[in-house]
Amino acid sequence: MAAYLFTVDDVTYRVNVGDPEEHSGLLTLDGRVGDGPWQPLLREAGMLFREAEGGILPPDATHQRCELQLLSHSLRGRQVQLKYEELAGKVALRRNLQIRLRGGSLEIQVTAPGGAPGEAFCGFSLGPLGPEGARSLHIPGLPDPLMQLGSGSEEEGPVGFLAAYVDRYAGDASAYPPGGAFYRLNTAGVSAALNDTFYLTLSRDPLDPLPGLDRPPAPHRESLLPRIVLDFYSENRYEDDERLLRLIHLYGLQDVLLIYRNWQQFGYERRGPCLYPAQPDRGGNHEFRRMLQAADEAGWLVALREEYATVTPDSPYFDEKVVAEWWDGQPRQSQRSGQFGIAADRMLDFARLETTKIQRNYRTSATFVDGHTAWNPEGWFRQVDADPKSTVQSEARAIAQVDGLLEFLRDIHGGPVVGAAGDGVHRFDTFAEGLAEGVVRGPDGGHTAELVLDYELREVRPRLLGIGAGSYRQFCGHPTGEPVEAGRIDWDAYRAVEIAMGHLGYLGNYRIKPGPRGISFPGGSAANAVREYFLLRQLQELMTTSPVREIRYADEEDVYVTLPEALALYLNLSRPRLYVEYGNGLTVWVNRSEKVWTVELDEATYALPPNGFLASAPRQKFLAYSANLHGSRADFCQASDYTFADGRGPGVRTIEGIACDGGVALLKSAVQGRQDVVLVGARQLTVEGEEYRLSERGDLRLTHLSPRELEVTILDTESGKPAHVTWPNFTLAWKSQKIEVAEVVRGALVSSRCQVQQTRNGPQLSRAQPGVTYRITVPA
Repeated sequence: MAAYLFTVDDVTYRVNVGDPEEHSGLLTLDGRVGDGPWQPLLREAGMLFREAEGGILPPDATHQRCELQLLSHSLRGRQVQLKYEELAGKVALRRNLQIRLRGGSLEIQVTAPGGAPGEAFCGFSLGPLGPEGARSLHIPGLPDPLMQLGSGSEEEGPVGFLAAYVDRYAGDASAYPPGGAFYRLNTAGVSAALNDTFYLTLSRDPLDPLPGLDRPPAPHRESLLPRIVLDFYSENRYEDDERLLRLIHLYGLQDVLLIYRNWQQFGYERRGPCLYPAQPDRGGNHEFRRMLQAADEAGWLVALREEYATVTPDSPYFDEKVVAEWWDGQPRQSQRSGQFGIAADRMLDFARLETTKIQRNYRTSATFVDGHTAWNPEGWFRQVDADPKSTVQSEARAIAQVDGLLEFLRDIHGGPVVGAAGDGVHRFDTFAEGLAEGVVRGPDGGHTAELVLDYELREVRPRLLGIGAGSYRQFCGHPTGEPVEAGRIDWDAYRAVEIAMGHLGYLGNYRIKPGPRGISFPGGSAANAVREYFLLRQLQELMTTSPVREIRYADEEDVYVTLPEALALYLNLSRPRLYVEYGNGLTVWVNRSEKVWTVELDEATYALPPNGFLASAPRQKFLAYSANLHGSRADFCQASDYTFADGRGPGVRTIEGIACDGGVALLKSAVQGRQDVVLVGARQLTVEGEEYRLSERGDLRLTHLSPRELEVTILDTESGKPAHVTWPNFTLAWKSQKIEVAEVVRGALVSSRCQVQQTRNGPQLSRAQPGVTYRITVPA
């Protein structure tokens, strides 16, 4: 059999061709790296065939059905042209393949005439990649696998790495199943002419075969860099949510993007795409605006959930004319039960009606587009339309409509677009770069996933901000829609994965089962929320504002190796030990293994427990870790605007000079020389010789307003009852016997029954009610 060779650098591709008698009609293609052995790259690539009865045959069955009449092949310049003439019964079929080098990849363009009614070609499939037994690697965020060729033994190393994918932005296919392109009949019984381009790459470097992301980042990316994402779901009255959001801010969560999911007039994912106004039975517009005002006063960005992909039969907007059609004219039902896919070119009509009202009445500063970034519009929502008059008869054109929709939403809200991530073969979030500023995303498989990080950190992160490690449901591996109990979430594992992937911090109560006190506190508890915020807040900004310089995986001997070396050693990448160095001097160690990892840094030794981490940026005077101190775990972060420490236990522990029996955040104060204090699950704190006390274990916020004035809020107590609060005498003036107390009620001061008395430890506010903010003033 004849063959054509393409060589680039040390990789050679071999396209196998021959006479009709010798050729099955399938495309077979081999490759090798350097002087290594030839390996099959494509074994059964070929056409899909639509039978008269409507059945679809895969390539091997197609070419048993079709009789190859003529195969001509030629080399024109650097391009191989293959022309096929085949006979399926009495139906004559033609198709062309053009193969050429494009950079280090083989570009394979497939064309064929459109399908008239009856039997015809209806697409192309690459078939299985690589030789049998090749190792399949799942790269976080990508639906198509990376294949490792060769033995993978330590002695021989991998022969090479292989991946292939279709350009879903440029083709004319109705849908792109894994490794293929499929053309559906329209309602007139005709399919479009086949025209699709596939890319196949073999390389020594595992990153080379993966899809390049060419679009620049979306314009409001910078506004997300300092913000932790708060993914909030509630069915309570808006005034109750307002109190909870104000409480969360008092815990010190200042830089936040709030995603508020369930606000729409008919409820979450019900009767869409009708969204505005806010649910009347939860308080209506008035209380909803007050709740949003609380977030605005906190300095947060606010994104309400908007999605225009599906419509329900009971929606006020329902009209069969806006629903995408199947080939037989029936409305297309999306993979959401009871919901129909809106033809992609009709989405903007609904956004013009809804988004403008949302912005005009609620003044939001961002938007959460949920599934628009999670799934390609065909595979999940089924928005490709078979109407011959439709402008979205292909997936590529449907994606273009999503692009236009998100640009419209960004312009209306004047802020970032944030979305959700999918999973499996239909996930689209990696390819939402340029369409959205950020996506709540993690690897397929959640806590069990292999962490092959190089593509995420080098290719995705500069163009698309990842948020968290996916929803908690996705991370725990629960089916879509199934909530998870907060106590079953491994919060340290979640944090370790998001830090390893270089993502923004994430807090949420979405898909967390409500507890006995109602909706779950974001992050499962106040302690978890405070820990997530202060461990990630400055670390994420350092990670996302600098290029990656080096990524290494520690082997069993604590030798740092590159990704190709780690793959050759068959390291357990679902439980790796990772080292990442950034261009700004930040270095990060993450221990996903099941053993303690000892790391030396600046003459200090850190014992990182499973899912522990260490991060250091000397130029920025930044240090953060979750490590074992004296045999038990502790968390610490020294940042420019705050210091955080948590001994994770009821006893007093001293961490970097801070003695506390719970968690504490020391914040930059409005008064020079002082620090605002947040205590979580604590009774006492001693820092720089100054002592703070609660009469029972609880959560506290103490904020300095001026040298003679401060605010004290007991956020919660163990018993839920009032407690005494003691703080140090900051100056001689604070030893006064005439300290005044007032309560802050919606910004106004009212008299209080509580009094301040002097004790040997300092002023004490007696019987302070949880949830009440007290203004404490020393008269001049």
